[in-house]
Amino acid sequence: MMDRVPKENREFVRTDLSLHATLSAIDPEELSRKRCLKLILSGCRTGNGPGRSEDSDENSGDFPKYGFSDLAEFLMQMNDKLDRILAILEGESTAENLIQVVKTIDVSGSGVGMVVNRSLEIGQLVEVSLHIPDFAMGVFRTRGKVMRSRKRGGDGTYEIGIKFLDVGEEERERLISFIFRQQRKNIRKKKNYL
Repeated sequence: MMDRVPKENREFVRTDLSLHATLSAIDPEELSRKRCLKLILSGCRTGNGPGRSEDSDENSGDFPKYGFSDLAEFLMQMNDKLDRILAILEGESTAENLIQVVKTIDVSGSGVGMVVNRSLEIGQLVEVSLHIPDFAMGVFRTRGKVMRSRKRGGDGTYEIGIKFLDVGEEERERLISFIFRQQRKNIRKKKNYL
C-alpha cells in the first residue's frame, strides 16, 4: 500500500525563513488611505496617473513609464517614517500600535507566519515590513490581515499567520524569487552537512 501525501492547499510556495521584521496595527481608514496612495502611484507608473486617460499620448506625461515602482515605494516609506517621527515629536504614543516581532517562521507569496509578543485578534489589519534585499531600501512593505493567532507555550508569545493584502504582481514575483533562492541555499547547506 502506498503512503498518501497530503494535498497542499497553498496557492504559493512557502519556506521556513527567519527575517528581521516589523509589525504595527492599523485601522481600516489607514488601510484605505494607503491603498489610495498606492493606486495613485501605480497609475503614475503605467503612465495613467492623475489627469491622464488611457487615450493619452504615451510621451506627454510628466512621469516615466518604467522604473518608477522603486522610487514610488521609497517615497511611500519615507512618508510613513516622517509620519511616525512627527507623531513622536508631538507626544502621540505609537507604542500601542507597535507589535514586537520575536521571529518570522515562514514566508510565502501570500503571507507570513511569525511569533509576536502579544495576542492579536483574527481580522486585525497590520502593516508588515520584511527586510528583503530585493526591494526598495531593502524592505518589503505591505498591509495584511491576521488570519490565525494562537498562544504558544508559557513564554507569553503568540504565533500568528498574516495574509498579505494589496501586493502587486511585480512585488509578489520578487518575493517568490527571493523565497526560491533561499530554498536553494537551504538545500545546498543540507547537502554539505550530509
